[in-house]
Amino acid sequence: MEPNGLSLDKAAILSGALESILYGFSLLLFGITLWVLFRKDNPKWIFAYKLGVACAFMGLSTAFRIVDMIRHIEGLVNQHDTYPGGPNAFFADRGQWTFAVKNILYLCQTLVGDSVVIFRCYVAWQSWKVVALPIVLWFGVAVAGTGCIHTLMTDNTSKDNIFAPETGAWITPFIVSSLVCNLFSTTLLVYRLWSIGRQTTRLTRQNSPGFRPHSRTGHLVRIFADAGLLYSFTLLCLLVTFVTQNRGMYVVLAIIMPIISITFYMVIIRIETRTEIVTVGQSIRGFFGNEVASLPVSVGHRRGGSECEEDPWKQEFAGRPPYSIQMLQDFRKEYCAESR
Repeated sequence: MEPNGLSLDKAAILSGALESILYGFSLLLFGITLWVLFRKDNPKWIFAYKLGVACAFMGLSTAFRIVDMIRHIEGLVNQHDTYPGGPNAFFADRGQWTFAVKNILYLCQTLVGDSVVIFRCYVAWQSWKVVALPIVLWFGVAVAGTGCIHTLMTDNTSKDNIFAPETGAWITPFIVSSLVCNLFSTTLLVYRLWSIGRQTTRLTRQNSPGFRPHSRTGHLVRIFADAGLLYSFTLLCLLVTFVTQNRGMYVVLAIIMPIISITFYMVIIRIETRTEIVTVGQSIRGFFGNEVASLPVSVGHRRGGSECEEDPWKQEFAGRPPYSIQMLQDFRKEYCAESR
């Protein structure tokens, strides 16, 4: 099969335009994310984790955008008439340093993004056994990505064809491993949230049959499902374009960087801005080992003029480690929020 689709110079122009739009949107969301994080009173380690990942995504996306701009200027302007074969030959040359740096940055962004999804799944289940397969797939992504970059930089047998069998042997496992890792982890996370929501609703109805709880975990399910589906769909497009040897792969590869950042920022923004104004403090023991975390737990409407004091889910989950701070907040919300 021969490479098909857009010419490489047209693909460069289109990818640059779409990437600029998405990067600008991700930059806006990054600013909103910082505002939300500094405004909320989260535990220090959670604040540091979210801030660190957000800054890492923005740094990698910015570096990728800068390298891409340099590559486009070189291929379309500076060496338009001097490079043998013109812009198409320039962008097809895998030996360009800008091409190698772009792939390194994409590998780093993918590893960070997949690790975030795995960490969320672990926090929900509190079990390394559940995330064993995603962790193995994560290492597979790292190995395949490293092998792909090494092949692109050292193999000169098909220097002007990224779809050559030598590179395909690495790129296909790389994309498939990342796709399966993301789908598997997101599915487990969504199922956990959904099952917790059902358990909480059942316990609430048993202990307080007089009112109907609002769905809070359902909101979390939609947030994580949306993020996982968006990322997975982009990876699927990347896989299809590569397998069919369509040069549109270059466009998808360019826009996937800001999309990874956008999905992370949107999760933080949608969750943090969902919390209620009225909060009460509650100490919860055993989030990690014997650590005690003082958590701001949001409550809904009051029943009979006083806040709900007894949590029906405590008996059900007695002796088990808390699943996550957000879910613990939702347990309280689910119980205390009465139907309007």
